[in-house]
Amino acid sequence: MIKQRTHRFTGRSYRRIGELIVIHQRVTNMNEVMKTYKSLLIKKRCSEITINMYCNYFENFCMYFKEQNLEQIATKKINFYILDLIKLKNISISKQNQRINAIKFYYEKVLGREKQCYELHRPKKEYKLPKVLSKIPLCQHSCRVNRN
Repeated sequence: MIKQRTHRFTGRSYRRIGELIVIHQRVTNMNEVMKTYKSLLIKKRCSEITINMYCNYFENFCMYFKEQNLEQIATKKINFYILDLIKLKNISISKQNQRINAIKFYYEKVLGREKQCYELHRPKKEYKLPKVLSKIPLCQHSCRVNRN
């Protein structure tokens, strides 16, 4: 009789050896995907910060969809994933764009799909007001200009 155990990677309990094999194949496949993903970023001469950020964001994406085949995930589901991040983690606009770019990198560069316009909703660019100089530094600058 096979006892019920907990898998060390997923935390899920299993009863059959067949389920363990499937889980092991997913973990092995995930490791291979991450190695390919990272090596392609290195070949593209991305900075170390970009490589770490993309790998981290893509790994989060993979964990979110761990029960599904990544190659068959629809754009609509990816949009829901981004929306969940906005609602639950309150990610910033720049982090939202970085996550979208990390996901697009996988589909376009790693899988070699044609570059296409994914209907991922991107936020509008955040416009910041310019810093205003106070009267004192402005007077100092104008005095320097007048002296020259």
